Amino acid sequence: MQVNMNYKYEMFPNEDQMQKMDHWLSICRQQ
Repeated sequence: MQVNMNYKYEMFPNEDQMQKMDHWLSICRQQ
C-alpha cells in the first residue's frame, strides 16, 4: 500500500530568494 502526502505552501519570495530557489531546484532536477 502506498500513501502519498502532499503539502501546498504559498510563498512570496523576493528576487534574491527566487534566484536561490531556482538554483536549488535545478540541482535537484539534475539528479
